Amino acid sequence: MPNVNKVILIGHAGAVPEVRQFDNGNKVANVRIAVSERYTTRDGQQVDNTEWIPLVFNGKLADIAGQFIQKGSPLFVEGKWSTRKWTDQQWA
Repeated sequence: MPNVNKVILIGHAGAVPEVRQFDNGNKVANVRIAVSERYTTRDGQQVDNTEWIPLVFNGKLADIAGQFIQKGSPLFVEGKWSTRKWTDQQWA
């Protein structure tokens, strides 16, 4: 059975992206997206829940993100989900 790693997020930017350029010319932009949901509990209480999800844009997309995304900008993002492990003060 084949595997699929595809994610679609719709939310708002939490800040202006942090764009960095490396010595080799590659760029990366980091920003967090707030994705909110509202639901009603069994007792009828409305609950708002917001997840803050980190996004990483590479290359030309980093340039575009840095140019157009502002705090609060609505975002529709499609990509893949990946995680990193924190070990001994370093990202693995």
